[in-house]
Amino acid sequence: MHLLGIPSYPVRWRRLLWAVSLLDIVIALEGIGTLVWFVSHPSELESRVFLAYSLERWILILATAVIIFGFLFLLWAIKFRTGRVEGLIKFFEQPKQAGRLLVSVTFIFVLTAGLMIWLPRNEFTQPYYARLIPLLLWGMAIAAQVWIFLTALMRQSVAQTFKDFFPVEGERQIYPIRATNKYLFLVLIGISFVYLVLQIKSYLDVREAVLIGDSWSYLYGASLDLNDPAFFSERRPWGILLIYKILGNSQTAIEIFQLSLSTVAWLWLSWTFVRSLKNQWIKLTGFVVTLGFSLSPTVQLWNHTVLSESLSISLLVLILAVFVQLSQQWKPRYLFWLILFFVLWMSFREANAYIALFVALALLIMGFARQTFRAYWLLSFFIGVAFLVNYQLSSAYGLPRWALPLA
Repeated sequence: MHLLGIPSYPVRWRRLLWAVSLLDIVIALEGIGTLVWFVSHPSELESRVFLAYSLERWILILATAVIIFGFLFLLWAIKFRTGRVEGLIKFFEQPKQAGRLLVSVTFIFVLTAGLMIWLPRNEFTQPYYARLIPLLLWGMAIAAQVWIFLTALMRQSVAQTFKDFFPVEGERQIYPIRATNKYLFLVLIGISFVYLVLQIKSYLDVREAVLIGDSWSYLYGASLDLNDPAFFSERRPWGILLIYKILGNSQTAIEIFQLSLSTVAWLWLSWTFVRSLKNQWIKLTGFVVTLGFSLSPTVQLWNHTVLSESLSISLLVLILAVFVQLSQQWKPRYLFWLILFFVLWMSFREANAYIALFVALALLIMGFARQTFRAYWLLSFFIGVAFLVNYQLSSAYGLPRWALPLA
């Protein structure tokens, strides 16, 4: 710390400047590694202009050197320009300025990550992509490290800003079952037991999932290796193929898994739904009707077939259940499960991705109309990211899978 001149600063800033200096040194060392990579890879003979490097390589070398010099200059300024550094710290101590800095770093990270995805798909930039990778990776590393540092430094301000921007409903709208009528609770437990027996009976009647024409494309796609690009892009949506691959492409395992997930999803929805109802008889009726609907042939047919419909329906039911829970009482973990279920649901069928986009748009509009809906903008963001990822995967080959459901 004495070497960097930090003891000359006020006590309350010394730990901060010590951490900044260490982060600065780490980033500079990473930059030197990037520079060494550029220097150790000479250009092709026909493109060399000076010292075995092409003009593009010289631009990258000089740009990297300038950025490294900038971080070394920051270390020099901390030691010899204490007045200016103190003024800079006072400036960024203001919550608004610190927030803008955090947003800027986030933008840089998203920009570099987006370039790494977009550049290899652009025909004009493909020849330059391999040369830019070290600089882009270093840019992502810088942004990520600075973002983590700023978030840890301003964790209280970030948490308060998050709460102010994403206000949520604090009122609980739950009508417990056991607390109001223990006999009703026991009746619902009995109905749930009968429901489980009927689901087990439906499994025993079939034993293994039925195969139809399209089933073979799912089983073939799931048989591909995970390191095969076609697994994620050519045959079917990667989510359903991954599930079938984990289940070993076994019709019996697929049957058990699809039926089990369906059972859990409908029970979850039923129990969650009745907690939103006040009248005891409506609770009982709603519980029976919801579970009865899940036992209808229209739903059960898909649970016993090797297709994506069963898992898609079950995930949709789980999404509805979590939405109901969030309306009853806001909890961050509910939002986490909602985001996770939506991302998985979008990866099971291409059509789901388009439906999710409409949901994201509706939540975005509702966030402008009502502040307590802003928290759902996080869901809209992840829906957008999942849509772009799935779109890119389904467009990797000559036959774009996304075209059929869109039509």
